Amino acid sequence: MKHRDKVLVVERVIDSLDLQGTRSSLVGTVEKRGISGGQRKRVNVGIEMVMEPSLLILDEPTSGLDSSSSQLLLRALRHEALEGVNVCAVVHQPSYTLYNMFDDLMLLAKGGLVVYNGPVKTVEEYFTTTLGIHVPDRVNPPDHYIDILEGIVKPESAGVIKAKHLPVHWMLHNGYEVPSDMQDDAKEIGEQTPQLRSGSSVSAGSTPH
Repeated sequence: MKHRDKVLVVERVIDSLDLQGTRSSLVGTVEKRGISGGQRKRVNVGIEMVMEPSLLILDEPTSGLDSSSSQLLLRALRHEALEGVNVCAVVHQPSYTLYNMFDDLMLLAKGGLVVYNGPVKTVEEYFTTTLGIHVPDRVNPPDHYIDILEGIVKPESAGVIKAKHLPVHWMLHNGYEVPSDMQDDAKEIGEQTPQLRSGSSVSAGSTPH
């Protein structure tokens, strides 16, 4: 890549991350103060963005940032995604605004078990229609789901839904094979929810879609 093209890439990233005002500032160290924490985090992301990767994986990019800085960073990442970059990020306690800036969501229970994996726009439909779990009024949906998975709140469901069973519910919903060490949970779900039992196999030999 020619030097001129490299400069254009850097300028684009600086503009995208709103770092024009700090472009000539020292980042700083623990001992010597430099730019703010939010700006430093955006610089770290920018270092990866100037490489023009096809895949960008970020671990808690919004942690420690205020609402304004978080939205600014997510807007920049979404712009990269629209340009063809695959952006994967681990985000804890996202605001409803940030939550809706993502296309897809993977919700994990303890042990890394998948509870939901699909479009953000259908996650509430899955929890409400399939599981009967409703988000209370004025409660942020991702916060509510995470609180259920952490055992902080009990699922408000018309049926008997247990937080520990949510990964198995997802397996049954998609026709995935249920591991042998989770067969007891699958059988318990089948006994409590006949509609799932009739529509999904809980045998160890079921075939994943």
